[in-house]
Formats: sequence, structure tokens, C-alpha cells
Amino acid sequence: MDSKNVHHGLYVKANDYGDLLILCLYVDDVIFTGSNLKMIGHFKHIMMNEFEMTNLGLMSYFLGIEVIQGDDGFFIHQRKFVAEILKKFKMEDSNSVMTPIEFGIKLTKEGDGRTVEATYFKQIVGSLRYLTCTRPNICYGIGTTTFGIFYSSSKKIEIVRYSDNDWDGDSDERKSTSGHCFMIRKTVCLWSSKKQSIVASSTCEAEYVTAASACRSV
Repeated sequence: MDSKNVHHGLYVKANDYGDLLILCLYVDDVIFTGSNLKMIGHFKHIMMNEFEMTNLGLMSYFLGIEVIQGDDGFFIHQRKFVAEILKKFKMEDSNSVMTPIEFGIKLTKEGDGRTVEATYFKQIVGSLRYLTCTRPNICYGIGTTTFGIFYSSSKKIEIVRYSDNDWDGDSDERKSTSGHCFMIRKTVCLWSSKKQSIVASSTCEAEYVTAASACRSV
């Protein structure tokens, strides 16, 4: 069998017949899946003989991400994590709104800024960044608490990529922001929004940088 580490904490193993075993490891938490039940069972047997482990069965919760599995696919969300964030930062009694941020608004730097408690601010930003695991819609404005991502179990695979940019969108540095997402079976599986490192001289150049960035991400 051939095995390789494709990302920090993510391991993929294949046998001579093309079967795959995929393992995700974070400290002492492990989730794994694969295309061959016999391979999965063999791996589970080896691991439980080698380490003191508890088999929790089908995944329902992992690192703040909740999973609802069904015959047609599975839905991942972070509703519990959202509630924990609101409670931690004393916002559990805040009112919800239909439009969380004014449409078309542009953010700019506020001079030297206002002094804030650095650790507290970093905790808020870190919590919101982790929430984007299932909520890419909050990368700009905070939205609802119940949204998530549904992955279909359909065998029909179609990969679609969308990319765009806001040429000269940064009012302070005059840089554009590249954005792209990849979808499998009409479900978002990879996304990114990042300020470009150069000042594009035209919309064409900004589009080229965005398209190149999207192609490098897969």
C-alpha cells in the first residue's frame, strides 16, 4: 500500500486496487473514512490494539463541527460553537438582524485606531475565523446561526469554479481582493478571499491574478 501526508494532519493511503483510506488527525482526536469497508475495519483493529482508543461510531461532532448524516448525504454546521462564542463574549442576548451589514459599504483604516485589549480581540477574531469552516458567508458580515454546508452522496461528480475580484476595492492601498470558490455537486468545498499583493493597473490584470490564484489552490 502507498501512503502519503497531503496536508498537516491529513493522511491518505491507497492499495493496489485503487481503494482509499483517509485519516484526519488532530492531537488525540482521529476521524477516518474510505472506499473499502474491509480496509477501514482492518485499520480500526490495528489502531485499537496499538493505542487506548474509544470507538464513537459514525462522526456526529468533531472539533466544534457538528455532522448530520443521512442517506442522501451529510450536513455540517457549527450551531453549538456559535452559541458558545456568543456566550463567551457576552452577546447571547443580542438581537438578530436580517441585514448584518450595510450593502456596498467599504471599510477603511481609522487613523492610528483605538486601543483595545489585544488578547480579547484576538480571541474574537480567532473564533470567527474558525467558524468559517462551515460558514464562508460570514467572511465579511456576520449572518445567521443555523447555516451550514450539505454534501450530497450522489455518484455524479461535477466540479465548478467561480472567481471574481473587486478591482481597486481597497480605499487605503488601492489593491484588489481576489475571491474564488470550488463546488462539487453544487456544494462549496474550497474557498478563499485574499487581498492581492500588487496594485493591478486594470480590471483585466486583476482578473488574471484572481484566476491564477484560484488555479494554484487545487
